[in-house]
Amino acid sequence: MAINYLPELFEISYKHEFNGTKSIKLMNNTLIVNDPNPEMIDINRIDEEKWIEFLGNIEPKIVIGDKIYSVLEELYKSIEELIS
Repeated sequence: MAINYLPELFEISYKHEFNGTKSIKLMNNTLIVNDPNPEMIDINRIDEEKWIEFLGNIEPKIVIGDKIYSVLEELYKSIEELIS
């Protein structure tokens, strides 16, 4: 069974006081990159190895002492604590 590494949903958006808003959004197999001008990239043209590398390194981690922490996991825990 072959694994399909292409994402089905994908959206990242952030705003910086000096650099403005930047975003990447997947629509109809096309990544729309606004940085700040829009650019359209067909995700089928991106090499599978690049997707594998991206998905494997997508979660940022921090090292404190001898422990490794997932930044996203810590963010999720904080959000859960905030809303519970």
